[in-house]
Amino acid sequence: MNSKRKDIQGIVKWYNIKQGYGFIEGKNGKDIFFHKSEIPFWSIFLNKGDKVEYLEENSKKGLVATNLKLLNK
Repeated sequence: MNSKRKDIQGIVKWYNIKQGYGFIEGKNGKDIFFHKSEIPFWSIFLNKGDKVEYLEENSKKGLVATNLKLLNK
């Protein structure tokens, strides 16, 4: 893992609590996958359009968002 990560802001594009994952519209309009395990329990009910801060990490399946923080509730 990269120890020099910095928080990035984005907008929740889609999130399904039952399926446990969603996508953030990130830098340059790029879609970033996230899993519900990366959301603090008090923010579990994310909605489309919510502004979030996150870290990007590479996974076997591509870029993912980690350490999500809800910014606008």
